[in-house]
Amino acid sequence: MTNLENKEILPIDIFNTMKIIAKQCPNVIFGGSIALNAVGLLNRPVGDIDTFFGEWESLERNGFLTTKTICFSFSDRLSDDDGHSIQRTGVIINGVHVCVFKVDQDNLQYSLINIHGETFKIQNVNCAIQAKIQYSNRGVEKHKQDLKEITLKLNVIGSPLKTKQNSSWHRPTNNIDFRNFKFDNDSESDDDLPY
Repeated sequence: MTNLENKEILPIDIFNTMKIIAKQCPNVIFGGSIALNAVGLLNRPVGDIDTFFGEWESLERNGFLTTKTICFSFSDRLSDDDGHSIQRTGVIINGVHVCVFKVDQDNLQYSLINIHGETFKIQNVNCAIQAKIQYSNRGVEKHKQDLKEITLKLNVIGSPLKTKQNSSWHRPTNNIDFRNFKFDNDSESDDDLPY
């Protein structure tokens, strides 16, 4: 059983909402904690759904906004590390919080996974980790804790993130460098660094 086939990690309401979204919008890419749990870099319950579409896509024309039982929560704009503007829209589908990010082509890298017989596109974990770093730098504690777990797991693996060289995985454009990231309780000693 994979991480996401465990109902303690991926609750049934979130899984069912993922199926609804994927049926309505086959090009959707699921990211965040879903992607990180899928590859085993996180091992905690998924509490919401992060979805990714191309910045050129209309959420109305691609069918997302016609998903049944959708309620709007918010819409705003963020910037990534390179200063690119990202539209973020929050909605609630079937009682599950869903965050929709409209991003550039480089952030639409994905791999296919199977969960309980259903195939989904998941975000390249390099992109998911980069987003975790950005939110952590803004002081979001959940993301800081996630990065600590990810760093420990990467240390156990003994290598930086690697990419598959097959057609279902689009290569990342850059590698994540954790050396400049500081946790609140970090000491200045290089002896504590995991690399």
